Amino acid sequence: MKDVELLSARRKGSNDPDIVVEKWRAIFPNIDYETASLWTRMRLATRVLVDATSSAIAPYDLTLPDFDVLAALYREPEPRALTIAALAEATSRTHGSVSVHSKSLGERGLVKRVGTSLDARMSLLQLTRKGIVLVESVVPLIVAAQAEMTVTLTRDERRELAGLLRKITQQKQNRKVNARKRLFGASAPS
Repeated sequence: MKDVELLSARRKGSNDPDIVVEKWRAIFPNIDYETASLWTRMRLATRVLVDATSSAIAPYDLTLPDFDVLAALYREPEPRALTIAALAEATSRTHGSVSVHSKSLGERGLVKRVGTSLDARMSLLQLTRKGIVLVESVVPLIVAAQAEMTVTLTRDERRELAGLLRKITQQKQNRKVNARKRLFGASAPS
């Protein structure tokens, strides 16, 4: 086979979950790949949605982690402020990641650090007016981009998919709660 044909053959279907699973099945025939096929499809769908969302916010010089921080603050009641720890929890990101993105957003005037009367050592990250305007500008674009990615699904299919994905993600949350209960006893916070 010529080098060009070999490269072309490698490119074809390299992301197609059915082809990926068949290749694995040829290597390890005694393994059930149903879950692997599902995982590969979810990973590919996530990549498509992330790319669509990233493209929608790129003209605003935002990354998804930037937007996650801004959106988490926006969803809070006035004064739209949270601690770094609360932002990390709300965005499912690490404290370090939230700190890095918060610093960048602060330099752009989209968020600001404010003190709290409860504890002088603690500060909150607060969404500025400029940040509020930006979130209100990009949310409709993000929603439209995400809707475009699911246009082939009926309303019932979207609801069913949301329910199935909720079951998967709830399983992780249940494990986290159960781990806390094992560690702290029945009085552990959920």
